Amino acid sequence: MKSIIHFSNFGAGGNDNTSYGTYHIEFLYKVLPKVKIGVAAVAEWSKNDVTGSGPDFWHKHKVYHDIDVTALGTIQALYITKPILELYSAAGLGPTMRFRKVLRNDFGGNEEAQKVSVAYHFTAIGLKIGKKIGGFAELGYGYKGILCGGVYMRI
Repeated sequence: MKSIIHFSNFGAGGNDNTSYGTYHIEFLYKVLPKVKIGVAAVAEWSKNDVTGSGPDFWHKHKVYHDIDVTALGTIQALYITKPILELYSAAGLGPTMRFRKVLRNDFGGNEEAQKVSVAYHFTAIGLKIGKKIGGFAELGYGYKGILCGGVYMRI
Protein backbone atom coordinates (compact mmCIF):
# COMPACT_ATOMS: atom_id res chain seq x y z
CA MET A 1 0.00 0.00 0.00
CA LYS A 2 1.43 3.39 -0.94
CA SER A 3 0.09 6.88 -0.61
CA ILE A 4 1.72 10.15 -1.59
CA ILE A 5 0.41 13.28 0.10
CA HIS A 6 1.64 16.84 -0.27
CA PHE A 7 0.56 19.62 2.10
CA SER A 8 1.58 23.23 1.62
CA ASN A 9 1.04 26.43 3.57
CA PHE A 10 1.97 29.50 1.54
CA GLY A 11 2.43 33.00 2.88
CA ALA A 12 4.58 34.59 5.57
CA GLY A 13 5.89 31.61 7.46
CA GLY A 14 4.68 28.09 7.01
CA ASN A 15 5.55 24.51 6.26
CA ASP A 16 6.09 22.41 3.18
CA ASN A 17 5.67 18.77 4.19
CA THR A 18 5.87 15.83 1.82
CA SER A 19 5.11 12.24 2.81
CA TYR A 20 6.71 9.54 0.69
CA GLY A 21 4.16 7.01 1.85
CA THR A 22 3.06 4.89 4.75
CA TYR A 23 3.71 1.19 4.37
CA HIS A 24 2.62 -1.60 6.66
CA ILE A 25 2.67 -5.35 7.02
CA GLU A 26 0.38 -7.18 9.42
CA PHE A 27 0.17 -10.75 10.69
CA LEU A 28 -3.14 -11.94 12.19
CA TYR A 29 -4.17 -15.20 13.84
CA LYS A 30 -7.80 -16.23 14.42
CA VAL A 31 -8.16 -17.09 18.14
CA LEU A 32 -11.98 -17.26 18.18
CA PRO A 33 -14.52 -17.59 15.35
CA LYS A 34 -15.05 -13.78 15.33
CA VAL A 35 -11.73 -12.52 16.76
CA LYS A 36 -8.19 -12.22 15.35
CA ILE A 37 -5.11 -10.94 17.16
CA GLY A 38 -1.75 -10.01 15.70
CA VAL A 39 1.04 -7.53 15.15
CA ALA A 40 1.62 -4.82 12.57
CA ALA A 41 4.79 -3.03 11.51
CA VAL A 42 4.35 0.45 10.00
CA ALA A 43 6.95 2.73 8.38
CA GLU A 44 6.60 6.28 7.04
CA TRP A 45 9.12 8.61 5.37
CA SER A 46 8.65 12.38 5.14
CA LYS A 47 10.53 15.58 4.27
CA ASN A 48 9.70 18.83 6.04
CA ASP A 49 10.70 22.42 5.23
CA VAL A 50 9.74 24.91 7.95
CA THR A 51 9.94 28.65 7.17
CA GLY A 52 10.12 31.21 9.98
CA SER A 53 7.36 33.78 10.48
CA GLY A 54 7.87 37.43 11.37
CA PRO A 55 10.31 39.97 9.85
CA ASP A 56 13.31 38.56 11.72
CA PHE A 57 12.72 34.97 10.57
CA TRP A 58 11.31 35.08 6.99
CA HIS A 59 14.67 34.14 5.53
CA LYS A 60 15.26 31.23 7.94
CA HIS A 61 14.51 27.60 7.16
CA LYS A 62 14.73 24.24 8.84
CA VAL A 63 14.75 21.23 6.51
CA TYR A 64 14.66 17.71 7.91
CA HIS A 65 13.75 14.12 7.02
CA ASP A 66 11.75 11.94 9.41
CA ILE A 67 11.49 8.17 9.41
CA ASP A 68 8.82 6.78 11.74
CA VAL A 69 8.87 3.07 12.63
CA THR A 70 5.93 1.63 14.56
CA ALA A 71 4.99 -1.75 16.02
CA LEU A 72 1.32 -2.26 16.90
CA GLY A 73 -0.42 -5.05 18.75
CA THR A 74 -3.78 -5.45 16.99
CA ILE A 75 -7.16 -7.01 17.62
CA GLN A 76 -9.78 -7.50 14.92
CA ALA A 77 -13.52 -8.12 15.44
CA LEU A 78 -15.14 -9.94 12.51
CA TYR A 79 -18.76 -9.14 11.62
CA ILE A 80 -19.09 -11.21 8.46
CA THR A 81 -16.88 -14.24 7.76
CA LYS A 82 -17.52 -15.95 4.44
CA PRO A 83 -14.96 -17.98 2.44
CA ILE A 84 -14.22 -15.02 0.12
CA LEU A 85 -15.44 -12.06 2.23
CA GLU A 86 -14.69 -10.58 5.64
CA LEU A 87 -16.15 -7.42 7.18
CA TYR A 88 -14.41 -6.23 10.34
CA SER A 89 -13.32 -3.49 12.74
CA ALA A 90 -9.91 -3.35 14.41
CA ALA A 91 -7.78 -1.50 16.94
CA GLY A 92 -4.04 -1.35 17.55
CA LEU A 93 -1.69 0.17 20.08
CA GLY A 94 2.10 0.22 20.38
CA PRO A 95 5.34 2.20 20.40
CA THR A 96 6.65 4.36 17.56
CA MET A 97 10.17 5.66 17.11
CA ARG A 98 11.02 8.74 15.04
CA PHE A 99 14.46 9.09 13.50
CA ARG A 100 15.12 12.70 12.40
CA LYS A 101 17.96 13.90 10.18
CA VAL A 102 18.29 17.68 10.02
CA LEU A 103 19.61 18.84 6.63
CA ARG A 104 19.49 22.60 7.30
CA ASN A 105 18.69 24.56 10.46
CA ASP A 106 18.97 28.36 10.34
CA PHE A 107 17.27 28.64 13.77
CA GLY A 108 20.12 26.93 15.66
CA GLY A 109 20.04 23.91 17.93
CA ASN A 110 20.29 20.24 17.07
CA GLU A 111 17.17 18.06 16.83
CA GLU A 112 18.68 14.87 15.43
CA ALA A 113 17.57 12.89 18.47
CA GLN A 114 15.36 9.85 18.38
CA LYS A 115 11.90 10.18 19.88
CA VAL A 116 9.72 7.37 21.23
CA SER A 117 5.96 7.84 21.66
CA VAL A 118 2.71 5.87 21.69
CA ALA A 119 0.94 5.09 18.42
CA TYR A 120 -2.60 3.87 17.86
CA HIS A 121 -4.92 2.95 15.06
CA PHE A 122 -8.65 2.32 14.93
CA THR A 123 -10.31 0.79 11.87
CA ALA A 124 -14.02 1.64 11.88
CA ILE A 125 -14.76 -0.66 8.95
CA GLY A 126 -12.59 -2.99 6.90
CA LEU A 127 -13.36 -5.30 3.97
CA LYS A 128 -11.34 -8.23 2.62
CA ILE A 129 -12.29 -9.93 -0.65
CA GLY A 130 -10.57 -13.08 -1.88
CA LYS A 131 -9.78 -16.59 -0.77
CA LYS A 132 -6.03 -17.32 -0.48
CA ILE A 133 -4.91 -14.03 -2.07
CA GLY A 134 -7.13 -10.96 -2.20
CA GLY A 135 -7.53 -7.28 -1.64
CA PHE A 136 -8.54 -5.24 1.37
CA ALA A 137 -9.73 -1.71 2.11
CA GLU A 138 -10.05 0.01 5.49
CA LEU A 139 -11.55 3.24 6.76
CA GLY A 140 -10.11 4.34 10.08
CA TYR A 141 -7.99 6.78 12.01
CA GLY A 142 -4.46 6.58 13.33
CA TYR A 143 -1.04 5.46 12.28
CA LYS A 144 -2.07 3.57 9.11
CA GLY A 145 -3.96 6.61 7.81
CA ILE A 146 -7.62 7.34 7.13
CA LEU A 147 -7.97 5.21 3.99
CA CYS A 148 -5.83 2.13 3.65
CA GLY A 149 -5.82 -0.65 1.09
CA GLY A 150 -3.67 -3.31 -0.41
CA VAL A 151 -3.13 -7.01 -1.02
CA TYR A 152 -3.24 -9.84 1.50
CA MET A 153 -2.36 -13.52 1.56
CA ARG A 154 -3.77 -16.24 3.83
CA ILE A 155 -1.28 -18.85 4.94
